[in-house]
Order: sequence, then structure tokens, then C-alpha cells
Amino acid sequence: MASDDDGVVLALMLLSSARKKKKRRFAIHPINKERDQRGVITKLYPQLLDDEDKFRNYVRMTRGTFEQLLGLLGDNLRRADTNFRKAIPPRTRLLLALR
Repeated sequence: MASDDDGVVLALMLLSSARKKKKRRFAIHPINKERDQRGVITKLYPQLLDDEDKFRNYVRMTRGTFEQLLGLLGDNLRRADTNFRKAIPPRTRLLLALR
């Protein structure tokens, strides 16, 4: 009877240790921390606004159409900031989705 109990305890201990999560190296990866300053959208979007042909080639629509689509979908694309990270703005989300 005691050996059965020992086997159950051993199995529970093994199961418990298998379920433990790995410790994360980063809460937020350093690349993502600098997204606001050094991200593709921060660098690329102003250049796209300067040249209508580049903008059209990048998103396959005119700026006017893009702005209309953003007006229609903006509320659905908007997310709330959390204590841990800032939300990606609707304009950026749409630009990335169309790309």
C-alpha cells in the first residue's frame, strides 16, 4: 500500500515539475521597445506621404481611398493601451494589413 502511495506522489511531483513555465528572457524584446522611434512605419510613412506613386505602389490605393478606409475601419482597429505596452495606432495597423 505504501509503495502505491509513493508512486502516486512521485507521479504528481513529475507532473508538477513538467508544468512549470520557462522564465522569459525579456518582458518586451528590445527591438519592440524602440518601435516608436525606429520602426518601419515611423521611417517609411512620411516618405510615402511625400510621393503619391510610392504610396500607391505600397498599399495599392490612393491616399484618399486609404483615408476613407481608415475612417470606416478606424474604430474597429483601435485598441486600448495597457499598463505593459502602448497599442498600435489604427493608421499603422491598416497600413501593415494592406501591405
